[in-house]
Amino acid sequence: MCLEEECGRYLETIKVYENKPADLTQGQMDTDYLSRLTHALTSVRSVNKTDVVNLGSTFGSLSHIMDASMEGRPGSLPWHRRAQG
Repeated sequence: MCLEEECGRYLETIKVYENKPADLTQGQMDTDYLSRLTHALTSVRSVNKTDVVNLGSTFGSLSHIMDASMEGRPGSLPWHRRAQG
């Protein structure tokens, strides 16, 4: 019985938003670089917001972070430190 009621509520909600613009349900994306970088990198389970701030100040951009090698800067990336220790 409860499952049917819950399904009914979901269907009602879907019907309400059926003809609404997509931006009502999608949420707003931050426009500043650090917020977008934080959102992208913290989707990796082992990376937290402090790691993102440190990475941003060390490397300057996502491109430079991606280009960093373990040999060039051992321990500078959070997943490198966790893999080593």
